[in-house]
Amino acid sequence: MELANFEEIRNNNMNREKFEQLEATSEYMETYYFDTNTSSKELITDNAFWSDYAEFLNSQQTQFISANFTYCTEPR
Repeated sequence: MELANFEEIRNNNMNREKFEQLEATSEYMETYYFDTNTSSKELITDNAFWSDYAEFLNSQQTQFISANFTYCTEPR
């Protein structure tokens, strides 16, 4: 590659616009549990997944997996 050609490519790239103006994004926040009188005991139902997790916390294991993972977010 010739030096003059390299200089031309470099100058063309330096003159390009570096950033593209994007439209504004929307901000969302969790509102289901916010400002409610629900205690944490009511948010988590007692089921097989949480039983497995409690056993894991009491064990000396370093990795957790449960066959009951589909029960961790039971509908209320």
